[in-house]
Amino acid sequence: MSAMWKEDKETQKRIQENTVLFAAALDDKVLPKMPNTKHSTIRGKRHFLGIIAERQARLQEQIDWLHREQEKHRRLREE
Repeated sequence: MSAMWKEDKETQKRIQENTVLFAAALDDKVLPKMPNTKHSTIRGKRHFLGIIAERQARLQEQIDWLHREQEKHRRLREE
């Protein structure tokens, strides 16, 4: 990880919570629309959606961090 983006315990907790939320939403909205093939299983589809949910949660945390940094620098410029 870069020096700018370091995961602490609080960040990891937020990522985990968001991963659960995103995974539940993907299960509700995307899982029923996924095609059924000869080799596809619900377990495999959920694993795939879990990976997507975790990546989405990490990206959301980075976006939130960036917004906090932008706000911090905006305040510093105003002083």
